[in-house]
Amino acid sequence: MKNIPAVTTPKLYRFDREYGFWGVPNFSQKIFYPEYDKTILVHHDDLGNRNTDIPNSPSTKKDRKILFLGGSHTWGAGVENFETFPAIVQERSGISCLNYGHCSFGFDQMVLVLLKQLNILSVETVVLELHPWVIHRILRKSAIGFPKPYFAFHGDELKLQQVPPISRVPFVRALLSDFAVFEKNLLEFRSGINLKEISAKKNSDPLFKIWNQAYYSVLYKIISSLLIIARDVCKQNHTKLLIVLGPTKQELAHEPSDYEFVNPSIPRRRLKALMDAGNLQYLDLEPNFKLLRHDEDNGLFSDGHINRRGHKVFAEEILGRLS
Repeated sequence: MKNIPAVTTPKLYRFDREYGFWGVPNFSQKIFYPEYDKTILVHHDDLGNRNTDIPNSPSTKKDRKILFLGGSHTWGAGVENFETFPAIVQERSGISCLNYGHCSFGFDQMVLVLLKQLNILSVETVVLELHPWVIHRILRKSAIGFPKPYFAFHGDELKLQQVPPISRVPFVRALLSDFAVFEKNLLEFRSGINLKEISAKKNSDPLFKIWNQAYYSVLYKIISSLLIIARDVCKQNHTKLLIVLGPTKQELAHEPSDYEFVNPSIPRRRLKALMDAGNLQYLDLEPNFKLLRHDEDNGLFSDGHINRRGHKVFAEEILGRLS
């Protein structure tokens, strides 16, 4: 079986009218991660989601289900199917765990999946993973080469802008995606924001810069509304909602000072404030990873994705909330 590099993420995905993109059903391929110098075998089920079945593990209780929603942490970048935290929770709890995490997914896409799947699936708990570093995905109209749905305020009303049907045509999809990226970059440039600096400079993400926070006020306004939507739809379906805030390598490397103009904890603080205001149950895992930051294996890969140990930390804390 030929290896494919992780940078060709779109091979894992195909166009989806509702979410912009979704996993390719029955995908099975070895993927090489050059930044981790490792190869993993990825399996998608017939719905295009990552399998959670662990070889030789006890059978699961099919009448009990947990739905996991998230981005690449949940999907499991750099780890095997059975090493992801949804798979570990399934193995240890005996409850059927559905991994609906997808690489590069935004919180807005997760909410759309939640709204649809709670009408299809009978689940007792939804575990929704948010990553403070990538919450700006809500402002994106494109991801990994696919135009995506997004929410925006029109006056005081939050409205969903769906993906144009013509996006199913590959060359049109590429044009729309490129324009969306150009449009976003232009708006940020006019506001003095340059996301290209992120990979070159430590703590350069504008989400961390105190003087840029006014620009992101609409971002947090949208997040606040989506949190309430997620809370209410779970309540209507008698489903528990647990939000998990993962770590960021920027926060773990940050040394607080008396005078700070760049603070990588800003997104986490603002997210927690919004969840407290909405009376939402959440797990903040930053303290767990701070305890590991001086270990040889600190639970993270070099790019900030959680590694095998990190997935175990996630699983253990989630299991503690389920018991």
